[in-house]
Amino acid sequence: MATVAEIDKKIEGHQALIEKLREERKGAAARERKQTRRWRGMCLAAIGETVVRAIGCDWAELDLDGLNEALHDIGSDLLSGAVIDGRSPAEAKKALDAFKRPRKSDEPETGGSEAATQEGTDDGSLPEDDTAGAHQDRPW
Repeated sequence: MATVAEIDKKIEGHQALIEKLREERKGAAARERKQTRRWRGMCLAAIGETVVRAIGCDWAELDLDGLNEALHDIGSDLLSGAVIDGRSPAEAKKALDAFKRPRKSDEPETGGSEAATQEGTDDGSLPEDDTAGAHQDRPW
């Protein structure tokens, strides 16, 4: 049978382990928040690119107040199909990756590396040099 001193020693060991796990949890939570913020930014950029592409104007020509008003006028009933409740950030990131993959309908008909270079990199981001596409009608 264990003595009180032995039990107290076990309790102290478990409390130290609990404290260590709490610290690990804090670090994991901070990493998850950072990752979620990064994924959210990527999703918002994709949304913006999609809106600008759908409207058919240059991003600099977009009237944000007008767009906001138009979206409110459309109503949430029409846009409810664009909402998936209960999706985790990891599931949303997988959906974003799938959305950003080139589709056959998005590929230029003339094909050629020049078109791909002007539009951006393979992952959909802009080239490092911001001035490279400044002359384009659609810099995304």
